[in-house]
Amino acid sequence: MTVSYAKHVHTVSKVGNFLRLLKIWRGSLFKSIWRDLISYLCLYTIISLLYRYVLCIKISEAEGKLGKLEGNYAYEEPKKYFEYACVYCGRFSEKIPLSFLLGFYVSLVMTRWWNQFQVLSWPDELAMNLCSYLPGQGKPREIRRAVVRWICLANVLALRMVSHKVKKLFPNYQKIVDFGLMTPNEMKKLEDKEKKVEEKHNLVWYPILWAQNLLGDARREGLLKADLYHVQLINQCNKVASNNTQLICYGWINIPLVYTQVVTIAVYAYFLASLFGGQFLSPQWYKRAGNVYVKVSSSSVVDSVNLVGYDSDIKDIYVPVFNILEFIFYMGWLQVAVTLINPFGEDDDDFDVNYMWNRNVQIALLIVDEDSVELEPCPFGERSVPSHLLPCSSVEPDYPPEMPTEDVKISTSVFGGSLKQRKTGNKPRRKSVSVIEGRTSLTGSTGSIVEKVRKSFSTSVSRRESNFSGTALGPLHNIPELGPYTDLERSYSMPPYVPTEGDDHLAEARTKLEAIKENTDSKRFSQMEENSNTELLIQT
Repeated sequence: MTVSYAKHVHTVSKVGNFLRLLKIWRGSLFKSIWRDLISYLCLYTIISLLYRYVLCIKISEAEGKLGKLEGNYAYEEPKKYFEYACVYCGRFSEKIPLSFLLGFYVSLVMTRWWNQFQVLSWPDELAMNLCSYLPGQGKPREIRRAVVRWICLANVLALRMVSHKVKKLFPNYQKIVDFGLMTPNEMKKLEDKEKKVEEKHNLVWYPILWAQNLLGDARREGLLKADLYHVQLINQCNKVASNNTQLICYGWINIPLVYTQVVTIAVYAYFLASLFGGQFLSPQWYKRAGNVYVKVSSSSVVDSVNLVGYDSDIKDIYVPVFNILEFIFYMGWLQVAVTLINPFGEDDDDFDVNYMWNRNVQIALLIVDEDSVELEPCPFGERSVPSHLLPCSSVEPDYPPEMPTEDVKISTSVFGGSLKQRKTGNKPRRKSVSVIEGRTSLTGSTGSIVEKVRKSFSTSVSRRESNFSGTALGPLHNIPELGPYTDLERSYSMPPYVPTEGDDHLAEARTKLEAIKENTDSKRFSQMEENSNTELLIQT
């Protein structure tokens, strides 16, 4: 699921705002590179230990006099060639244009990643226009439901071609039929078309063609009152078809493989070279005596040099701090590209496609079922401009906004799977203090009354904490007839809480509310009702 962290950096007034984001593990830099980093450090340590405790073993003077071994080191020749290799890697690895290659590649991947999100289809606009242009129950309702179902079906067929998660959920058409997005007769039509094209071409446009034909029939029968309505609905169907085609093209035509290979080879070759180039060396020191070089004991001898070209000013600190930082930056940069090059996979930052198509199906069918609202008097009364719109309240503690998929866990099971809200512990109820004209109100016994009233008038201040069962993602014909809202619908659209017959406290609360209303100035009460989405303000 996508990691939404912007709510944690909503102000610059805090010191180290971005440093707090380092505590997030899911989708983080360290989660993506820790395996590579540990492998790098292990290889670096092994090479360092081999050099320090094998190649750098010194022999005694007695062994040298007896002729068993010559020189100051037991493995002088292998040691010298190893040092040549380390100096060579350290000096010439900078020739690799790593920043240039990675910068352009990641920029290309980021642009492509956002463009792929832009072409995802959302049926909301089409569903709302269907309600406006094709109102009524009976056949108009069946047409609306069929059109949005076919639009969502086309979207799922397109996602099956680019997303591993959706393909795993719907490996064949029969699974889609079992879910309720497609009927057996429609499946047979799709299979017949696939046989005609020998399964060489995608048919994601076929359900959209059904929808357009059905809209044409509705226009000819007079259910659509104007040609303009018909044209607009057809154009919106064409837009969905175009988005699906672009989505498939993104999965079909990738960034040229040679570019991806060049970047990968450059990064791994650079850090392979740094395994040797970043080693601390202890080379043999020499002093020039005429035309020959004579070995000396250490670099402290005047005019002594090492023949491998190693910089003797570097101190041995055992832990390659800057090599590690360089690895974190460049390998993390590469992992950004690896994660975003296929945003329909199963990484933390990939698109929540299973949530998206689930959401599209449920919301589209809920929209086309027409929930009419009676016209009521304006809450602002006769005032042309409201005098005060901001709530006079302070809410503690501070609760950041929530994204739709943060607390929603979508089961990958088609049969009996449900949308369940993740348990995040018992969150404390929000304690709020309402202030009117500088005085604190709602104290004493009135607080309990207000709590009851607030439950029935406001859900945006605090969500209802009662446990309710999520609705199974079974056959789709059951979705519009849902009783209580599912967790998915509540998390996305935040519908108002609808009281049930079992809420015995509501009658008492409404009675007391009417009593308070009679003793309260009407303008102030209308203002309090407007602010009830944030905090119900009642002055006793």
